[in-house]
Amino acid sequence: MPCSCSNSRCGCDFSSRIKRKPDLTSIEVVSDLFFQASRKTAARLNALHEGLLSPEEFRGAQERLADWIGTTFSGANTHYGSSEGWNPKGLAAYARHVCAEQIRQAVGFLPTDDAETIFALALMYRRDLETSLETYVRCGTSPLSFALSDLSVQLINRWSRLMTGAPVEFVVPR
Repeated sequence: MPCSCSNSRCGCDFSSRIKRKPDLTSIEVVSDLFFQASRKTAARLNALHEGLLSPEEFRGAQERLADWIGTTFSGANTHYGSSEGWNPKGLAAYARHVCAEQIRQAVGFLPTDDAETIFALALMYRRDLETSLETYVRCGTSPLSFALSDLSVQLINRWSRLMTGAPVEFVVPR
């Protein structure tokens, strides 16, 4: 029932109750996506080490992860929304500006197509995630604790900022 008072300090809540899709321009939403990717990739690597997953199954799952990220950030995943035309057009233009050389190194050329640019970013992210996880595990640590590690948090922060257009000095570790 609408409030009949004219007092703006009455405490009535006039905010919208419309259910919205998670927004890919929200750094919190994107950070959670990358946290889940870190957690699941670490669990897959652990399963690989325990013999519960074959190397081919691990690689296939990682390829599907990159494809899912590319699909999601190119705006083709209907479970996520985007505001202000960010996905894919704004993100692709921003990525070509901020990390053109890294994209060239990853795929051999700088795509002009927005979806191709975002799928190149997804491939770069997957490689960055796998490299960070391998570095973490080489120190004798269980992959299962990776998602909450400083290395993972740095990875999540860097990629979340890039994918939402937040100011970032983007350098993919070699």
